[in-house]
Amino acid sequence: MLSVPRADVPGFTHARPTDLSTIAILPGGEAIWADSLDDGALLEQLLETAAGADLLKVLGGRIAGRHRSVEKAASSRANGKNGGRPPLTMTAFVAELDRALHEITPAAPVADTTHNSNPQLPASAYWTIGSRRLLYVKLHGTREIQVRAKWPRRRSIERRIRATAVHLARELAEHLVG
Repeated sequence: MLSVPRADVPGFTHARPTDLSTIAILPGGEAIWADSLDDGALLEQLLETAAGADLLKVLGGRIAGRHRSVEKAASSRANGKNGGRPPLTMTAFVAELDRALHEITPAAPVADTTHNSNPQLPASAYWTIGSRRLLYVKLHGTREIQVRAKWPRRRSIERRIRATAVHLARELAEHLVG
């Protein structure tokens, strides 16, 4: 069961409890409607408000990923013949995180990989402002990257380079602004 505060539903923000007594689910079950307010809300809007857009994206991806088809099986077999999923590369992760961060906050600091012996293949990278290290990422094995920062806590990231980098960039941008 999900609950959505009335103040978070655009059409019902200033509604009185008596106005909400006429709420009905529209045919098809895709929306609710209050005749006394002459307004309503789509189910997807209510779900997004209650659960959050990021969670809905994750759940949608999981549900879509469960579907099996002949095409998906053939693609998986072909990918396996080519060596399977490529290993998580630190270079790709740092580049994607830096790109996403600067897309959100252009004035953000640039990733520092100068402390590595080979900057072309970084083993670690960090983002700092002044002497304060905001985010530190390092390669941890061949398929995992470890992230250290006070704000997202310690965590390991496996495989999902693009989605994770964009999510981290959003968190770092919020930390920079706030």
